[in-house]
Amino acid sequence: MIMLKFSDYCSPKTNEIFERYKFNSIYQKEGQAFDSFLTDLRKAVKTTGYKEQNEMIRDRIVMGIHDKTTQERLLRESKLTLTKAIEFCRTVEVSKQQSKTLQEGGADVHLDAVKHKKPNMCKYCGYKHDFKKKCPAFGKTCASCQGRNHFASVCKSRTKNHNNKGDEGSSRKKKVDELQKQNDEPDKDGTDADSSEFYVDSVKSIGAVGANVREQTVWKKKLIVEDKEIEFKLDTGAEVSILPAYAVKSCNLSRIKPTDVTLVAYGSEKFKIKPVGEISLTCRCNGRNAIINFIVVDCKNQVPLLGLTGCIALKLIKRIDNLVKNIVHGSKTIFRSLEDIKLMYPQVFEGLGRFPNEYHISLKEDAVPHISAIRRVPQTLREKLKTKLDQMCELGVIRKVDKPTAFLHPLVIVEKPNGDLRLCLDPKSLNESIKREHFLIPSLEEIT
Repeated sequence: MIMLKFSDYCSPKTNEIFERYKFNSIYQKEGQAFDSFLTDLRKAVKTTGYKEQNEMIRDRIVMGIHDKTTQERLLRESKLTLTKAIEFCRTVEVSKQQSKTLQEGGADVHLDAVKHKKPNMCKYCGYKHDFKKKCPAFGKTCASCQGRNHFASVCKSRTKNHNNKGDEGSSRKKKVDELQKQNDEPDKDGTDADSSEFYVDSVKSIGAVGANVREQTVWKKKLIVEDKEIEFKLDTGAEVSILPAYAVKSCNLSRIKPTDVTLVAYGSEKFKIKPVGEISLTCRCNGRNAIINFIVVDCKNQVPLLGLTGCIALKLIKRIDNLVKNIVHGSKTIFRSLEDIKLMYPQVFEGLGRFPNEYHISLKEDAVPHISAIRRVPQTLREKLKTKLDQMCELGVIRKVDKPTAFLHPLVIVEKPNGDLRLCLDPKSLNESIKREHFLIPSLEEIT
């Protein structure tokens, strides 16, 4: 009874007219499972105030089902109940899935047959729907190429990559973004494979699709390479720097040397890129010069990649192991480490925090005292527990009680990694009997 009144008090007031409008506006979406549609109806009907909720759900299923054939079959039933409607809709859904699986399995037998495009099949979503209505793929992002307004199942770039799989010539034209060195066993001839193979951490295309998103997440820097300005992507996760062949040709450079380096795709050793060669070029940025070794690859529209060694050589990044002390600017103090804060405010990190006044906990009128069973302490922790209790008594955190009490809570002992003990109580029964106080927590603006 108390919980019901508490829920009525805290729950916002509902408008039954509006809730019924929302319930009657629920329709099964294209591709939505029937159980998901049924769950939406059962959630929405709870706030409508209808007395016969099962009948309303039944009617909503008949009127909102997406499959018109199923709707006609439901309307033929003279004494249709909610249970019958649910069982029939689930049976139809399972039958369609099984039939689709059988048809797809049978299609594999006729591999030599000419494949025709399914009639009325949308090329953006892969489903059959009325083309006068809005396509479900409109506004969605493809999981394969990150493009817009189509699904990955009908993505053209995915089909193209699948057809070119295993082609060595096409594998050289993959887009290389990030590199990671591979740790392999020495080759049979005694040479170390680490010097000749690198992992490609990701393969991504820099094009019109998703260009705005990538510009916000990619660090780029313009370098002067042999008196020619080239924009590089900064990648500290790559152990080598990559330069496309078209960038080398634009600089009129012909000093490319053969290399035994092989770029291996991250997560798939089957995908390997054999570079054209390697070249050492003089790069300049922010008044600093450095000679950087580049791996030349034959990739079109590939953004040049500056690896970790190149970024360090041009001092574009810096590794910081230690923090400097706090610096005072006028009336503001900038703390660079935790020790600076401890030195400035030592009183905050000493002793125990206490409230200035005593606080009285009010219990409910029908509260029933509860005595919990005392838990036994392991023999190995008894001496540590006694020492910890004595310390807490000396600090005034707890005090010894020698009289009967209405509530008794079990002790929970947690052993810290440093060997110290953390003592806790499990006041579950007391928490259920406490009167809760309701107040508004002040915001940061009000406190400041």
